[in-house]
Amino acid sequence: MKKISLLSLAIVLAITTMVAQEVEYYGIWTNNPDIQNKWGVDDVNRHMYIWESTLGESGVPPAVSYGDPLGFTGLNPDWWGFGLWDNLGADLSAFADGYLVFYIRSNHTQNIEIIISDNTAAENEILWALTTADFPRDNEWHQVALPVSEAVAAGVDLSSMGHVFAAKGAGRPGLIAFDDIHYVSDYESTFLPERKLPSVSISPNPATNEFVIQLDGEVERVAVFEILGTTVYAETGLSGVSSKRVNTSDWAKGLYLVVVTDIKGQKRISKLSVN
Repeated sequence: MKKISLLSLAIVLAITTMVAQEVEYYGIWTNNPDIQNKWGVDDVNRHMYIWESTLGESGVPPAVSYGDPLGFTGLNPDWWGFGLWDNLGADLSAFADGYLVFYIRSNHTQNIEIIISDNTAAENEILWALTTADFPRDNEWHQVALPVSEAVAAGVDLSSMGHVFAAKGAGRPGLIAFDDIHYVSDYESTFLPERKLPSVSISPNPATNEFVIQLDGEVERVAVFEILGTTVYAETGLSGVSSKRVNTSDWAKGLYLVVVTDIKGQKRISKLSVN
């Protein structure tokens, strides 16, 4: 058996520690004890607003052991919405290449729109519309990760954020709930212990004419997006498939995001370079 020297082990541990320290977190609505830097409603400069009394409180079990969920039921037949707003403008610049991550639980079959916006005169914003293909509406918790780079591309000024998190939609949801809302600089390196993500590997990466995604048999959907959000490839019904070959010969050179969703609605996002 090959032995590793104490010096080599020390170097490995040092590198591991350095990588871990590079990952940053910012909690918006979470009790996770491992996230030290938190936003938090104080009703002075940081507020939660229910828009035009469209939602009422609804009790719901937490998504994780340290959870403190925001649970709502719809009161308006036409639409609903709420937002977490910062009067002073929170600085989320560190997460320009990171992700907005949260658990969501609902039985509402219409699109659920997630919004973040800046606190500038222009109030630039981005809206992500979550469809039933993005997570099942089965009253179970599902984790979603949204790339903040898309907000940057939309002109959102991360150095002065107004809505650090907001959600709205049409119709009257019987239940809409959120838990463990946070920003993370590197979703794939996150230490949050209760995430259960589909296992996936991509090769070659960078790709030239094609790449192969190795799947773990529990994958339901694979989608590939340009960095600005345009879908270039999507396929569903992949449960039981061990690998998927994707042709990239007609794709533009650049960075892409590969989103793999398992049968429980959990997502894993990986970066892919195409040369």
